[in-house]
Amino acid sequence: ALRIGRLPSSGLTAVAVGTLRVVLVASPAYLARHGSPRAPVELAEHDTIGLAIEGQEEARWARGGARRRAAAARERLVVNSTAVKVAAAVAGQGITRALAYQVEDEVRAGELRVLLAEHEPPPIPVHLVYPEGRAASAKVRELLRFATPRLRALPVLRGEGLEAPAIRSRARRGR
Repeated sequence: ALRIGRLPSSGLTAVAVGTLRVVLVASPAYLARHGSPRAPVELAEHDTIGLAIEGQEEARWARGGARRRAAAARERLVVNSTAVKVAAAVAGQGITRALAYQVEDEVRAGELRVLLAEHEPPPIPVHLVYPEGRAASAKVRELLRFATPRLRALPVLRGEGLEAPAIRSRARRGR
């Protein structure tokens, strides 16, 4: 199984394959109308798009890595689907928080921009997990042999790949 997040103690063996950034994103149209927040505290002045998952408390919009600060976000819209949340952000409805892989295509296409990157929380670990020791079947071992290097090679699992298109092209030219 692929697990995203910190792992509890269990009878499973875990193989680390990378980490995922937790990013704030908004569309260029939203940012043109409302401006870009320059500090986490400015999130209180912006419309945000939240995600409600049944049985979970409301998530705080904490930013700042080791100096974490919770921002009182004004949630304009709360949805129960990540796809809807991302679509609403692309449509200019506000700022949303997502895992890097959830918005990678939209950021690369220029439909969303990453905000406050210098205030991101620590990346979230990603592991392949399987039963301990000999309990892993030959098929599981073969899957691990196949999948581990491919997952580790994904830029999004190495904290890369969310650069805006112009930045990526400049980086390739060595600027």
